[in-house]
Amino acid sequence: MKKLLLIILCAIVSLAYATTLREMRFENTKLETVLKALSQVAELNVIFDPNISADLQKPVSVSVFKPMPIGEAINLILKEYGLIAVPMDAKVYRITKAGELTINVGALGEDQVKKIVGFLKERVSPSAEIVIDRTLGTIYIRDEEARIKKLEPALKDFQKVAERIAPTEERITRVFYLKNINVEEAYRLILPKTKKDTVINKVPTFNALVITDTPSQIEEYTKTLKSFLSETPRERRPITKIFYLKYISPEEFIRMIEPLRSEAGVVLSGGGFKVETTPQQSQPTTGQQPQAQVQTAPTPILKEFNAVMITDYPEVIEKIMDRFKEYISEEPVRVRIEARITEVSEEALRELGINWNALFSNAPVPQAWSGGVGSNLGVGSPPLPTPGLSPTPGGIAIFTYQKGVLNALNLRISALERIGSVKNIAKPSVLTINGQKATIKQGVQVPYQTAAVGGGGTAVPNVQFKDVVLQLDVTPIVSPDGRIMMEVELKRDTIGIQTPSGPAINTKEVKTKIIVEDGQTIV
Repeated sequence: MKKLLLIILCAIVSLAYATTLREMRFENTKLETVLKALSQVAELNVIFDPNISADLQKPVSVSVFKPMPIGEAINLILKEYGLIAVPMDAKVYRITKAGELTINVGALGEDQVKKIVGFLKERVSPSAEIVIDRTLGTIYIRDEEARIKKLEPALKDFQKVAERIAPTEERITRVFYLKNINVEEAYRLILPKTKKDTVINKVPTFNALVITDTPSQIEEYTKTLKSFLSETPRERRPITKIFYLKYISPEEFIRMIEPLRSEAGVVLSGGGFKVETTPQQSQPTTGQQPQAQVQTAPTPILKEFNAVMITDYPEVIEKIMDRFKEYISEEPVRVRIEARITEVSEEALRELGINWNALFSNAPVPQAWSGGVGSNLGVGSPPLPTPGLSPTPGGIAIFTYQKGVLNALNLRISALERIGSVKNIAKPSVLTINGQKATIKQGVQVPYQTAAVGGGGTAVPNVQFKDVVLQLDVTPIVSPDGRIMMEVELKRDTIGIQTPSGPAINTKEVKTKIIVEDGQTIV
């Protein structure tokens, strides 16, 4: 076909060789007029296809400023407007619509491509163009539209017949050992290049693909995977990592990572147990027996720390860490809680009550109780040196204060402490894990008398002690926006009236849930 095409072009050029265009210009002229004028100069006869009558009436502008053969000028104009000149004999050409067809032959061998080109040559006109693009793996055909329409179904039938009669190419098997990529990703890379009869087996244990195909196809896969191939097999071993979770439960996290897990993935949440054993003396026998071990009830370690333990391949672990990094912490989220326990005189309490009412007009002023506790909370780091104080003597009231506002209250308390109206008893702090209860307790033991029946039925006095404490239990839960939801339980014991057996103990308790900012103080 290539030789035939060159012969036609040479014929056109030779016919027009005697007439070379030095300069030509058509402004807003019908295409039909331009083609007729050029064909007359070239001494060619043209016949226009009735189907292109509308195209011929289009106004065109054509300019030539450098010398060129008139035949070449005609071909360029025809191609620009989607037309083609098909020779009917040596001096007569039919101008008709052109059509185009592109065939994908990237997966075919050299012999198969040659057969397709030979098939095309037998069915195209002498004016047709056939271009083979090795880079894109395509064959481009341009010919009159009527031939292109007939060519498409004929080409499909030819390919089917060629596949049936083509000799079976030798097939080989190769193992591709991979590095820096897993089998699924490698499989997706080569999938567009595979054929219907390509056989691929995935071997995750050795991070390898076993492929059976023709030698030419195997070479294509080798080029595609070149940067990921390893010369020797490496066993792909899963690793284990514990993820401490933030703002999410283990059950929700497991559902989120499920699509990323491999066939070897194992997830444990609350299934790891801490087991304590205590020795138990065995009954004496003639032979010495070892001490028996008694196991206490198991405690789920991972659930206690709001954590998930995952065993999977390294690349899976990396993907989980990257995609869900906002929910994962390298260590358990910790919350520091600091309390301040004080004794406040009645007079100082009234003064503070007045000041509170002035500072916080919407906050109720508590009644005259004796003593109190304040707590300051911070996530992941020690709190700022602005401890809270609750001058709620003998009872419990809950207020929250911003850091800047609370400083004014601290100044008043510090001043009263210097003149002896306020006594700072303790300032304990505790660090707890997100979701775990922290307890701060301060108090004394008071004696009380009991009696037990002794020998002879006489009463034997006995002295025991009872705890009288101020106890604060706080369970912090860090929310996704950085605030802290707290379950607060506050217990205040005071010594009551004296009885023959000892003093009575008055107890007041409160339980509440509040939300505060990181570093904020509640009183």
